[in-house]
Amino acid sequence: MRVLLLNDFAAVRGGSDQVAIAEARGLAARGHDVTFWTAVGPVDPSLKDVPRLAVCCLGSQDILQDPQRLRAIRRGIWNGDAAAQLARWINRRDLSGWVGHVHGWSKALSASIFPVLRKAGLDPIITLHDYFAVCPNGTFHDHQRNEPCLRRPLGAACLTTHCDSRAYSHKLWRVLRHSVQKFGAGVPSEVRHVISLSAHSEEVIQPNLNRTVKIHRLGNPVEVVRRPRVQAEHNRAITYIGRLAQEKGVLDLAKAVGNGFKGDWPVVFAGAGDLRPKLLQLAPGAIVTGWLDRSGVDEVLQRARVVVCPSVCHETYGLSAAEARARGVPVVVSDRCATREQVRDGIDGWHFRQGNPESLRTVLKQALNDPRLEQISRNAYEHYWSSPSELTGHLAQLEMIYAEVLGVQRRAAVA
Repeated sequence: MRVLLLNDFAAVRGGSDQVAIAEARGLAARGHDVTFWTAVGPVDPSLKDVPRLAVCCLGSQDILQDPQRLRAIRRGIWNGDAAAQLARWINRRDLSGWVGHVHGWSKALSASIFPVLRKAGLDPIITLHDYFAVCPNGTFHDHQRNEPCLRRPLGAACLTTHCDSRAYSHKLWRVLRHSVQKFGAGVPSEVRHVISLSAHSEEVIQPNLNRTVKIHRLGNPVEVVRRPRVQAEHNRAITYIGRLAQEKGVLDLAKAVGNGFKGDWPVVFAGAGDLRPKLLQLAPGAIVTGWLDRSGVDEVLQRARVVVCPSVCHETYGLSAAEARARGVPVVVSDRCATREQVRDGIDGWHFRQGNPESLRTVLKQALNDPRLEQISRNAYEHYWSSPSELTGHLAQLEMIYAEVLGVQRRAAVA
């Protein structure tokens, strides 16, 4: 099988990049010819000198980092240069029997790549790491009110509501970009295959897709090696792992632990973001580590009593919860996000009411002092490893999805 994987970044900047790169390496290792086609370098070292894996990086800039702002504005809406280079690359090859799979396009490649792929006879699959396929701000979240958004994308209420995390002018730019994506690139109207990461994300996005689209459920792979269970019952740290962003619920966690959890129960925010000063104001004495690599995250998990996932937005998966469970660290999670699907309330973790710091505080008190904590830790560890989200199984399911898409492409070509 020959696979064309497309992603904005050639190195890991977020969870979606991590998955795209893992798939590229893993598919090549399983004997497939893979081209990883990307816009922004540098190229991750793990992608270099891999048999059957070719990397094509345009050397472009992330639209947020591009110092030429007018160029960034234009390319963010429609990156004609990326489309032209992709077309030239395709024109030098016979792509019959290829699969096209898109992970991220909103930060560099733009929706301009989709008409090029369809013209070449590819029926591109999109992995829905976020909601940019159907929502202008990509989150179905009102960042001004810090609450989930139920408005119809590009409807009157959407257009007149300032929901962006930046200025309203940025929201209007996103609306323009989304309109071009929808009416100029046929996303999502001409997309026939998507990969959803969870039942929750599927529930959020499905009403905005065509009825004919095929949704394939495939959670993210978690690249962890099985190691002895962390003895969470002997640890003290209340731990959060991820971006320090408002929609991630970190302010709710800081409010919940701000009074009464200091000292005996240290609070660790393992991540980076602009909210660091606010977090320390709300939770004096909290530890904010900054961005951590894989070994740093593992070290934090080794000292965690619980990991808290307090998101107030429509998460699509919840990687930090999976990593915690793989080490046997119980998870405290908000009850209306995708991550809750991984945690059985009162069995291997706890649920609290989303967006409610007092509910989180109450559940944390229960969790920290639960005499069953050792058993709950064991339950989390055993439940994860009874059906691990490991790369091998992920790739096997991905191959089945590719085979189905190839069958559709062949029938369309004959017709």
